[in-house]
Amino acid sequence: GLHLIDLENFCLDRPEWDLVVSAHEYDRLGWVSRDEYLAFVDGYGRDLRDWPGFGVLAAVQEFKMTTWLMQNIAEGPHVAEEVRARLASLRDDEAPRNWRPY
Repeated sequence: GLHLIDLENFCLDRPEWDLVVSAHEYDRLGWVSRDEYLAFVDGYGRDLRDWPGFGVLAAVQEFKMTTWLMQNIAEGPHVAEEVRARLASLRDDEAPRNWRPY
């Protein structure tokens, strides 16, 4: 049988919600190389960064990533330090996002 799990982000909606993850990880976080991102864009046929709403969705994605990590702060001081760094950068749109992946 089919089992669906982890439905916190499951929906049938506009593709921008799905595309923002890869576009954000490339554009704002640098977690994806240029070649990897261009291959993704070529395969999908669209670069979300060209869409006028990209900045808003990227900000929402950063907020979600930060609040998710806040739930795990008891894992140790390294997580608390990362949360502090993320919160500081959320207060400044121009600040570099030197975030560590979790």
